[in-house]
Amino acid sequence: MKHIVFCKSNRPIIAIPVDAGLKVAFAGIGCLPSYSFHRKIYKLMMVAVIIFYFLFPFKNKKISNFLVDWFESNESLKDFHPVFIWSLVEGRMRYYSHLLNKKGEKIYFAKITTNKNHFNLLETEKYYLDHFSKAKTFSVPRVINFTRSTSYASLITNHITKDFSLCHPQKSYFPNKISKEISGTEREYPLKDIIDNKKIVELTPLNKFIMNENTSSLIRVSRSHGDLGSENIFKNSKNEYLIIDWETAKEDSPYLVDKIGFWLGKNHRCIKKNQKKSYLKFIEDFKQYEKIDLACGLYFLNEANFDLAILISNNWEI
Repeated sequence: MKHIVFCKSNRPIIAIPVDAGLKVAFAGIGCLPSYSFHRKIYKLMMVAVIIFYFLFPFKNKKISNFLVDWFESNESLKDFHPVFIWSLVEGRMRYYSHLLNKKGEKIYFAKITTNKNHFNLLETEKYYLDHFSKAKTFSVPRVINFTRSTSYASLITNHITKDFSLCHPQKSYFPNKISKEISGTEREYPLKDIIDNKKIVELTPLNKFIMNENTSSLIRVSRSHGDLGSENIFKNSKNEYLIIDWETAKEDSPYLVDKIGFWLGKNHRCIKKNQKKSYLKFIEDFKQYEKIDLACGLYFLNEANFDLAILISNNWEI
């Protein structure tokens, strides 16, 4: 198994397979997201390096033995060529792999982590992918394999097919039918059963507002995806939806979590440009809802380190 490893400041970013020929190698480059101008330039440089490799083969850095072992231990992947991508989040210990066939087509996708605190996240995603495998208003990737060992956890699913394209919140409306199926039956629980005041460490305005509420107040809860505000919704020409990335899904979340998350994704540029103005727009757009429900929804998204929720919460007015 031969790869060319591309790095940034000596940190590996992506490993492109070159033992299957130029076509597969070029297909591997396409696995690296190109959401910025700098990334597009970087990918052009990758093309040049790969062409040079096929003309004048050179020695290259080896990929992690761990990733090689992971790939070779999965017998079902033996006919595929792995593209490995490293998470650039410091200390996350997360890896991704696109599994390509001999034609360079993306067949499977894998998430791999050696961070034991994230093992449950992949297990949660596996559970919800199975749970919604027969959903009526949307589809989800099919689970191929889930492994949880003492040293790593990995989840392999089928890849998103070419007919699906990203349906970013910024350019679309909240998918009410999908949200209703995800949510299931709404319930009401006392606030103290949803948010434990004793575990609140930071006394931010949002947290103070929640702590000042009567702990017996009933809060509406439902199942949530937990991250509908990110790039997790896809749509094809038939108006069929595909929902990915279920790591933060929960059975008992404040019922506005997904609606708030989608709003944050839709307004992400405004939020980063002017937090105060965005907070006022947030309150205006959600004025028909109880403020405690908004606060609880933001709190849950904050706990999941959703940075846009944190920016809005920083401007909360009691």
